[in-house]
This record gives sequence, structure tokens and C-alpha cells, in this order.
Amino acid sequence: MNNYEYKFVEVPTAQAGENTESPLKVIAQIITVESKAGWRLKQILEPRMSVYGANSYLVILEREARQNHFAN
Repeated sequence: MNNYEYKFVEVPTAQAGENTESPLKVIAQIITVESKAGWRLKQILEPRMSVYGANSYLVILEREARQNHFAN
């Protein structure tokens, strides 16, 4: 049976009036960089909702765990 490890990366959404890069571009950059280290995209969530909509995205990355990482 394969074991997996997960990485959670929170990406804030741009607030009104802020001059920041699009969160979707930031997410794409995270996926590109992390894929080179063996991570793959598992899911993207909008976990925190407010009156103004989601204030952050949660990027969940997955990769196979190293053999002895979960050894008892």
C-alpha cells in the first residue's frame, strides 16, 4: 500500500484596491514550482467565506511518502 504526504498552501485573495498579482497566477506558480519537487495538485478549496466572498484559497498538494517516513 502506498503512503502519501500532503502539503497545504494558503493563498490570500486580492483585496479591493490592492495592487497584487492574481491569486490564480500565484496558485499556478506554486503548482509549477512544487511539481519539480515531486508534488502534484490534489485539490483547491475556498475554505474561508465572508460577506465579500472567499478571502483565501487552500491549495492541497500530494506526493508519495518516502519509504521510511511513516515507519513505526
